[in-house]
Amino acid sequence: STGESLGIVAQEKSRPYRVLGTAEVTFYKKSDKAYVRNVYVRQDARGTGLGNQLMEAVEELARDSEFGKVELDVDTNNLPAVSMYRKLGYDTPGIHAVMSSIGNVPGLNVRIRMVKELS
Repeated sequence: STGESLGIVAQEKSRPYRVLGTAEVTFYKKSDKAYVRNVYVRQDARGTGLGNQLMEAVEELARDSEFGKVELDVDTNNLPAVSMYRKLGYDTPGIHAVMSSIGNVPGLNVRIRMVKELS
């Protein structure tokens, strides 16, 4: 089913107003969920809490629109992101694998689905 997508942009407060991070989320009314498609924080802005702020903005938008949960997929080897999502209250109800190929060598890229029920 199709949903409504929205982008959130975090930028510097003073010139040159560089973009420091973004989050992309799609809201699916029929399934009562907001799905986070992507979160990105510039290398020089990592470790500042910006990822947390972007996710908190996503959750606030979802709550304001009366969605019951936020879902996302994350690579298991992205330990800083997995740790951040866990600290924000995301749980892992299921694990799934996505096959990918690196060059001509087939590989297994394990991703986990993380979910947070909103109150």
